[in-house]
Amino acid sequence: MADKAFKTYTEQRKILENRGLIISHPRSFRDIMLREGYYNIINGYKKHFLTTTSPDQYIAQTTFEQLYALYLFDQELRTLFMSALIKIEKHIKALLAYHFSEKYGNDDNVYMNLNNFNCDTIRNERRAEALIRIFNQDLRYYEQHGNNAICHYRNVHGYVPLWVANGVLSFGTIQHFYASMKLPDQQNISRHFNLSASDLNGFLGLLKAFRNICAHG
Repeated sequence: MADKAFKTYTEQRKILENRGLIISHPRSFRDIMLREGYYNIINGYKKHFLTTTSPDQYIAQTTFEQLYALYLFDQELRTLFMSALIKIEKHIKALLAYHFSEKYGNDDNVYMNLNNFNCDTIRNERRAEALIRIFNQDLRYYEQHGNNAICHYRNVHGYVPLWVANGVLSFGTIQHFYASMKLPDQQNISRHFNLSASDLNGFLGLLKAFRNICAHG
């Protein structure tokens, strides 16, 4: 098994140099490692600069600056994507809350009720049941931890409407919600994008994956 013991920045630099990576500015290397972390840069992006992986060997004349430049480019690209994805997420949440509440009502019991979701097969019913469990867990968590909006509506109004609840739900849960809706309810949302219900569902799944990559690497 490979040795994963702690190594100083000097030791890390020497290992990389032995593998063929050119590090012309040791102090700059150390500062970047302190700020960004060895794993995030080296393990995340080295594969694009290697000739072999057992053991790692860098392409001749590869510099740390080149590897770090790719890392920075990817960070900027993810930032740009994330900005657009957040706008899309807000749009989807707003449409979902509006159309679902318009049809079924404001009370949180409506999105805890299996009858308001697609349960035409055992698989769909189980998916809807899983969604309701997520709603229960998330709302309970925020109520216990004193989230202002959730606690306010629960304490003052006795319920948490969907347009408040979806503010604390992940994009993955929102995609799960849309996938669990009845077809006419999905179509009320998908028509805003001139898409079929199934196409929008596919896009949401793809956007969820992109969002996770942008947020977590």
